[in-house]
Amino acid sequence: MGMYPNKYEWHSPNQDNGDCSIWVRAAQLEFDDGNWECQVTASDFHTQDALTSLPVRFVVR
Repeated sequence: MGMYPNKYEWHSPNQDNGDCSIWVRAAQLEFDDGNWECQVTASDFHTQDALTSLPVRFVVR
């Protein structure tokens, strides 16, 4: 998922239901700790159907 293979993976078997749960492998304080949002890009350049979830706090200890 994204730029970092095997670092972040979808956890939900069905993202179509709006569940953006992910696995964060080898979480690191300096890279992963903070507020996270699920973002879905627009279906095309002119359609304004992009989605952004409310932020959640991910804490690395």
